[in-house]
Amino acid sequence: MQFSAKLFSTFSQIGDLDVASGLRTLSKERGWITPVLNEGYVYRTVNLKILIDSSSTTSILELRHPLVEDCISNDVQLDDKKILFLTGCNMSGKSTIMKSLAWATVLAQIGADIPGRGTLGIVDHLYIRVII
Repeated sequence: MQFSAKLFSTFSQIGDLDVASGLRTLSKERGWITPVLNEGYVYRTVNLKILIDSSSTTSILELRHPLVEDCISNDVQLDDKKILFLTGCNMSGKSTIMKSLAWATVLAQIGADIPGRGTLGIVDHLYIRVII
């Protein structure tokens, strides 16, 4: 039983190393940048509105979706504003911007680089919902 616990621990550490190595490789290949995390809290994203705490600053320049190859970069800045409304015609990229911001937030929280440059708040929880 003691041997299997050591083996499990070793495989767990190898898995952690694999994830970190994969994220670093992807970051170098795609030109991602290490973000700055501030002390504020981003609370939730709901119905194409981003609700944030007043002490939190989220500012990302040239944000791109990490999984979309030919994605147009966007600037997202949420300083003193509490809500961001995204409007536009069908297939204009509203969902892609929301998903890009969510990906960047999660990647920054785990210590990875993000597909853009900027500062993000520390996340308590994150919800995304798009209503058509």
